Amino acid sequence: MNPLGIDRHALEHVHELRQLNAEILELTMVISMYCPELSKYLEEMTVIDLSMESDAIQVQSLRLYFDRLFAMMAGYAIHSHPAYQA
Repeated sequence: MNPLGIDRHALEHVHELRQLNAEILELTMVISMYCPELSKYLEEMTVIDLSMESDAIQVQSLRLYFDRLFAMMAGYAIHSHPAYQA
């Protein structure tokens, strides 16, 4: 801890959570704009309550959520989107 009482680990954790949340928001917006058919699945995805989780688990949970969103979008693009059809 420094003289101001700021814990470096806590600051890094907050930065990482903000970054992951920004990436999730950006990916959600991309899905809404370019794959509107998937919007109904966004509502069905599990909401993560981070308030009861440790710092490491919060980051893990958000990464997992991002990975699931990305996989859903990628799977749709490969199998359903006209641009990828032969």
